[in-house]
Amino acid sequence: MTDTMRALVIERVGSTAVVEKPIPEPGPEEAIVRTTAALICTSDVHTVKGALPVPDGRTLGHESVGVIHKLGSAVTGWTEGQRVAVNAVTPCYRCAYCQRGFTSQCGGALGGYKYTVQMDGNMAEYFVVPAAEANLTAIPDSLTGVESRPERQALAKRFGADEIVDFSQGDPVEQIMDLTGGEGVDAAIEAFGFPQTFEACLRVTKAGGRVSNIGYHGENPAPLQLPLDAFGLGMNDKAIHTGLCPGGSERMGRMFQLMISGRIDPTPMTTHTFGFDDVSRAFDMMTTKEDGIIKPLITF
Repeated sequence: MTDTMRALVIERVGSTAVVEKPIPEPGPEEAIVRTTAALICTSDVHTVKGALPVPDGRTLGHESVGVIHKLGSAVTGWTEGQRVAVNAVTPCYRCAYCQRGFTSQCGGALGGYKYTVQMDGNMAEYFVVPAAEANLTAIPDSLTGVESRPERQALAKRFGADEIVDFSQGDPVEQIMDLTGGEGVDAAIEAFGFPQTFEACLRVTKAGGRVSNIGYHGENPAPLQLPLDAFGLGMNDKAIHTGLCPGGSERMGRMFQLMISGRIDPTPMTTHTFGFDDVSRAFDMMTTKEDGIIKPLITF
């Protein structure tokens, strides 16, 4: 068996490359997973564009599944060869932040988001799982995926949208205000990570409403602006909430049960499939959103 593997890395800001790296060895509380499938996230695109300071040569990726290749000496309850999933956020569950319930902030601000930011990510043939007992999740045998490639608007309808606003057909804020009779919405979700979309969310949310920010800001270095009229001069009781996935195996296990029961089906989000030999092409398509791509699945 070879002692090297292929990995997709940030070569420098604005550039990626597939390189050879040594297959990692686990620390006492870690596991090594052999990757069988992975997804490219728009967060990876933001990172390559310089949104987060990461060293050249760092492996990208934080959405992978596979089988356990090797276990650290202190890891119990798992066996080599098990099919597992690992959350993008991998807390230690020991530090003060984790003990206080802020697992996504493990060790400090955004500290639970370790892949690529603090260590090599998992868009590679093998990857490390820190705090393995807490962050490995067994994939149920009954879990099966089905491919689907609906258009984005049809996808939004499938996941529960009653109305579709097409920003290419006019100002989305004006369209939303027209749809709501000028009143605005109770809650808006910012999922893109740009000043324009953040401001739009603030403008369409009614007084006393809630803006939930899950977007990854940073690609645009400009400060986020709070338009005073939309903010009610700071007094209109609009709440702005931020957050990062809490991570951990318990949450992943509950998600798998929802999938098995048929209550949720995430497979329509995977619009394209590539082998790892074509991962650079997949990353380029994710950057440009070519061919209506939402999530490219990379197989190993």
